[in-house]
Amino acid sequence: MKKNNKQVSEFTKITWYLGVLAVITEIGIGFMYFTSIDSSERYFGIMTLIEGFTGFLGLLTIDVIHGKPFNFKPDLFRDNDPRTIGNTITIGVCLVVLQIILQFPLTVRIFYLASAILFAGVVEELFFRGFLLAVFIRMGENDKKLHIYKDYYISPTEIFGIFVSSLSFMVLHVNYYSDLTLMIMVFFSGVILGFFYCIFRDLTANILAHLGVNLIMVLQTFVFVNF
Repeated sequence: MKKNNKQVSEFTKITWYLGVLAVITEIGIGFMYFTSIDSSERYFGIMTLIEGFTGFLGLLTIDVIHGKPFNFKPDLFRDNDPRTIGNTITIGVCLVVLQIILQFPLTVRIFYLASAILFAGVVEELFFRGFLLAVFIRMGENDKKLHIYKDYYISPTEIFGIFVSSLSFMVLHVNYYSDLTLMIMVFFSGVILGFFYCIFRDLTANILAHLGVNLIMVLQTFVFVNF
C-alpha cells in the first residue's frame, strides 16, 4: 500500500532512535555534572544539558516544520534512501579534511566527556539542521532555485539559513571562544553540514557523518596521544 506523504515522518528509524538515545545521554550526563562543586564540571554539565534540550526540541518539531502531523514517535517512518551511504561518506570526508586542517588531534581522557562529545553530533543535527535550517528551507520553497549539480538545487533563502544556522552552531561552542582557529573550524563545519542538508535533504546522512567524525575525534586520543 502506498504511504500517504502527509503522514510519513521526516525521520528514518535510524535518525529517530539515535536522536532519542542522544537526547537521553546528553541530558543524563548534564544532570550528573551541573550541580558539581567544581566550576569546570558544572560548566560542562550546563552545556551538556543545553545540547540535550536543543536536541529534544529538534525531535519534537522537525515533522511539524516540514508540514507533517506532530507525533513524538512516528507511526510511519520515512524510508531509508539507498543514497544515504554515499551522502554520509561525502559529508564525512569534507568534515574530516576540515578537521585535519584546523583541529588535529583532540585529547579526550574522561569517559563521560567522550560520550557527551560523541552524542553531541546527533542532537546538534536535530536542532541546527533538522529544526533551525529547516525553517529557512520551508521559507524558501517558492524561491527561484540555483542549480548546483545534476538534480541538486539550492535557494537564496536556504543559503542565508546555512549562514544563520552555522553562526548559531559556532556561538553554542562557547568552550572554543579562546581559540579563533577552532571557532572557524566549527563555523565551516556548520556550513558543510548545512549545505549538504539543503541539497541532499537527508538528515540521516548528516547525523551519521557528524556522529562518525565525533567518534574519530574521541578515538584520536588513543591513536595519536596514548601510542
